[in-house]
Amino acid sequence: MLGKTYGELWNIYEAHFAWDWQSDPYTRGVFALFNPSHFCEMFPVISRPAGGGYLHFAGEAISVHNARISGAPALAYRSVAEILMTEGYSRGDTEAALQAALTVGEKLLM
Repeated sequence: MLGKTYGELWNIYEAHFAWDWQSDPYTRGVFALFNPSHFCEMFPVISRPAGGGYLHFAGEAISVHNARISGAPALAYRSVAEILMTEGYSRGDTEAALQAALTVGEKLLM
């Protein structure tokens, strides 16, 4: 959606579905909320890969922007980068692959 005007977005809009997470009986509006000491103690542990580098967690709950939607895509990007580097990609190749994927995503929105 970055770089698009309201009119351009409206032209590609198909539908939306609103959900009241606070009233959902299974979520009750849950989000990660750390106290200052929790964040300092827990963040380094929950934000690193597990299982020999093959298990990655991504989402707003383990982001420095926790409880905000902006944390989810940032963590997805980081997790994919970590996976590619675990698979032997260089830092430069990893960045190129991620930029290519983002470019494809942008073209799909056009």
